[in-house]
Amino acid sequence: MYHFSGSDCRADSLCLYKDGNYRGGGVSFESGDRLPDLNNVLMNDQLTSWSNDSGVTCYWYQHANYRGASHEMRNGYRINLPGNENDTASSIRC
Repeated sequence: MYHFSGSDCRADSLCLYKDGNYRGGGVSFESGDRLPDLNNVLMNDQLTSWSNDSGVTCYWYQHANYRGASHEMRNGYRINLPGNENDTASSIRC
């Protein structure tokens, strides 16, 4: 897992962006990575868009420790979160 700025996310990763349209910097994850609390990387309740080229399906959860509603992030997809899901992610599992 590593931080990036702008749209400069590492290839072959799940990329979490603070802004829509895959901008604003954020954090990337690789297959097998997990983080029970996005506060640890200053991304709690800040996910607005994501892209997944990690090779696996990942999940984001509404609450820390993989609790609350889970949301699938399929490999090969790029998504701008809808208004009701924007800025609600608190944990990640790949």
